[in-house]
Amino acid sequence: MQPQFILHFWFTELTPKDHFAKDAALDEAIRTRFGATLAAAAQCELFGWRTTPEELAF
Repeated sequence: MQPQFILHFWFTELTPKDHFAKDAALDEAIRTRFGATLAAAAQCELFGWRTTPEELAF
């Protein structure tokens, strides 16, 4: 998974309304699509994402 995929999903595929809506189907879609990435982040396995302006930390 690349950070750009997450950014594209959040800012292109979703609407601003989706960002704050309570939607079980959307929550499940996010878990399915990005759950492994979240687990990797929780284990500090995505440290490299902080090294360039194109990554999520900037």
